[in-house]
Amino acid sequence: MKFNQYILGLCLALTFGACKKSNDNNVSADKGPKPDSIWKEHWLEHTQTLTLAYYDQEVVVYKDAGVGPAIAWPYQLMSDTWKYAKKVYGKMGDDPRLYVVLHGGTYGNVGQPQYYPDASGEHRNIVDFSAGNWNNFVFPEPGMIHEVCHIVESVTNQVKGSPAFEVWGDSKWQDIFVYDVYKNLGMKDKAAAWYNFYLDDAVTYPSKGSHWFRDWWMPIYSKYGEAQVLNKFFVLLSQHFPKVPLGKEQEYSRRMNLGEYIHFMSGAAGVNLKAQATIAFGWSAECDQQFKQARLDFPNVKYTE
Repeated sequence: MKFNQYILGLCLALTFGACKKSNDNNVSADKGPKPDSIWKEHWLEHTQTLTLAYYDQEVVVYKDAGVGPAIAWPYQLMSDTWKYAKKVYGKMGDDPRLYVVLHGGTYGNVGQPQYYPDASGEHRNIVDFSAGNWNNFVFPEPGMIHEVCHIVESVTNQVKGSPAFEVWGDSKWQDIFVYDVYKNLGMKDKAAAWYNFYLDDAVTYPSKGSHWFRDWWMPIYSKYGEAQVLNKFFVLLSQHFPKVPLGKEQEYSRRMNLGEYIHFMSGAAGVNLKAQATIAFGWSAECDQQFKQARLDFPNVKYTE
């Protein structure tokens, strides 16, 4: 999923200030085994030869020739982000590291993930990011965290796929994921700026004027355990949503509709979220039927009324 380029304008509006490291003390002196110094891309349209720039126990960072050695700020950010993501959402593949590829604008301003079940990325979780200006971090910084959110939604609990992608698209899930990362990495100013901007953000899905962050994510996040409720949604999916075999693991067999999504989120929160969904998205006859059917189809996803 590509990080939407419109976010550049949004991030500029946030007036983030100078980029800072989230926590210099999080990376162990033991950096783990050294990766290959050279890596040849072979996914999507990418065929470049990459050079190892940095590694620790959490991440391996490669660059193409367009990203100079002075661009070092992504190292700690991505290491801390990946470490935090694993703490909240658990193991995501046998390789504990995230592989981060930095391109110097070769492919425009765009981010794309690769997932460990796929051979194209050598069974690694990859954030591949291209930016025309790495000194102006307001696009690539939240953009790279955005790509981590796609990895989380697509490979947690050893099941590939994102059933909720049909509902939240590319991606209203990132709204709360990026906020939670900023908040829990101690980046208070950025968390506050992100929060203030997305309070006014409205989209046309699942209905016109949907305020995902203000009317859906924040009420649920603040009332039902913050990151814990986000993680529980994915746990419930892995336990109850339809799957098919995928090698030694599994893959979701389909995506979910809005009523099913609200049902599973209710299970994560432990309470019926129909009233909150009505505030955030409206409540159509179609959604009502989907929700009722979901409660019949997935009776083990339980919550109070």
